Amino acid sequence: MIRPRLVAVAAVIAFGGLGACADGSGDAKPADSSADVVVLGSADAGGVADGGIPVNHDSAGAPFPDVPIRDAADRVIRTASLLGKPLVVNVWYSACAPCKKELPAFATVAKAYTGRVDFVGVNTVDDDAGAAFAGKLGVTYPLYKDLDGELTTALQLGNFPVTVFVRANGTIARQTGPIDEATLRATIDAQLLAG
Repeated sequence: MIRPRLVAVAAVIAFGGLGACADGSGDAKPADSSADVVVLGSADAGGVADGGIPVNHDSAGAPFPDVPIRDAADRVIRTASLLGKPLVVNVWYSACAPCKKELPAFATVAKAYTGRVDFVGVNTVDDDAGAAFAGKLGVTYPLYKDLDGELTTALQLGNFPVTVFVRANGTIARQTGPIDEATLRATIDAQLLAG
């Protein structure tokens, strides 16, 4: 069975008419014909900003949702199985320009924090092509697929990329839009490893 949300995502990708681009401030702004970010239907978005542009719900302070996603072998796992130590979850897809820009930083920082912080990528659009794309940019941490939208719906996301910083106890410490390497490191140190 094809879920209505998945059809909406496919329509947005095919026609590009509902795109929005997230800038470094985490705010959404209208996109041109080369939309950088897929925007899902308003029922899936965290809210709507002035001008009708979907925005992400800020999940800081909430428990990280326990929903099904798929691993590289297409097996279903529960997101709760990812918890146990500090976790950085990058929600992305390969046609998203800000996602492409930040993936090399995630690859570098993930290697630097090996053993102290786990990293995972969750692709919202691509099937196996997304993993190959990420690998070319140096990503070696586990990649999962949220093609049915369970995680993006639970987090109430309306545009991408999104990074969720999860404490070892499963509480979301912080959520951001596009992020650079220095801010990624500083956020991990302050929100996941301090005290």
